[in-house]
Amino acid sequence: MRTILSLFVILLFVAGCGGGDSIEGSMGPMGPLGPEVVEPVEPDPVVPENQYCYSTDEETLIDFLADVLDREPDSNIRRPGYVVRWNQSPVLRIAEGTTDKERGLVEESVRLINQSLPDNYDIQISSTPVPAEAENDTIPDGEIYIDFSPNTPRGHGVAVPVSHIIDGRNSEIRAYHVWVWKLPSSGGSGQEQLYDHVTTCDKSILLTVTHELIHALGFSHSRYDWNHNQPVWRTMMTTGGPVCRSVELERLVEIPGQLDRDGLRAMYTLENGDYPEELRIDPEEECRNQ
Repeated sequence: MRTILSLFVILLFVAGCGGGDSIEGSMGPMGPLGPEVVEPVEPDPVVPENQYCYSTDEETLIDFLADVLDREPDSNIRRPGYVVRWNQSPVLRIAEGTTDKERGLVEESVRLINQSLPDNYDIQISSTPVPAEAENDTIPDGEIYIDFSPNTPRGHGVAVPVSHIIDGRNSEIRAYHVWVWKLPSSGGSGQEQLYDHVTTCDKSILLTVTHELIHALGFSHSRYDWNHNQPVWRTMMTTGGPVCRSVELERLVEIPGQLDRDGLRAMYTLENGDYPEELRIDPEEECRNQ
């Protein structure tokens, strides 16, 4: 009798302690203190792909756009004063004979500019080269050609409008030819050595490429002077910018400048034929405090 009672106690003990995998498996999510509580994970906030944060207030942007859409400084060239821009995403083709370094600077320039443009106006770089120094009348609508040439007119760079319409709401940029001065690859001058080896001159070429491509997107030159009293200039679109060996180039930290970035975004949110004073910035896009 005592033996049977002892065996009964042992069986009760084993059952109460949950010995064995079969009992553990039957518990499911139950823990020693009851059901396991799983806290819901909040998803990370989704930032819209087309969100853009302005760093410039609306009044300043209107003033800047009025400047770059009005008149070429120190010339009699009149511009309409309203927006004349692309109606599509332009295709950029790079001329044959462009070095890897030059192509890399173009790609970097386009990357920087595209950060400001709405997605449907991004500059698209074609992998198909075009003949060097092509005639302007061979450039099809919808495209920008860029040449690096020692024969570049006007010094370091020039952007030539090949096809465009200036007619109020019917206005449109259709084709452009951008030229950037190509430093000789041999001869041993100080500038050539800088071009081959020193970042300062790369930055000068990057500045020139970006300056001319922004012309091709619709900006004229700006009357805003290079501001030597602050660490960063607000626009690259003034004439007579710094070149290789220029100590002042090191003061230009941002390419494009703050006004250039915000101005491009603002202009491409306006429609062809709109005047700058029609600009209204969505308060949700003003991220000056972020």
